[in-house]
Amino acid sequence: TNNVSDIRKWLKAPDPSTNFVAACDKRTPGTGEWIFSDPQFVEWREATSGILWIQGKVGSGKTFLLYAYSKVGMISYFIFLM
Repeated sequence: TNNVSDIRKWLKAPDPSTNFVAACDKRTPGTGEWIFSDPQFVEWREATSGILWIQGKVGSGKTFLLYAYSKVGMISYFIFLM
């Protein structure tokens, strides 16, 4: 059973909130706020439901956009590392 426990620990996904908080602490005020005037974002936000899919390379600012929106709206997020 110890081997099973070790394997489960090894397979456990990292907690994305740790990286999110660390990134947000490094953010410059105003970063990512451009999205609030983006036409696609405005259309999505005014819709009654829907998913806004944001993808990009590592370090391109997705987390900062998520943080900016979290200050003005309710969000659910999923981070997929590929």
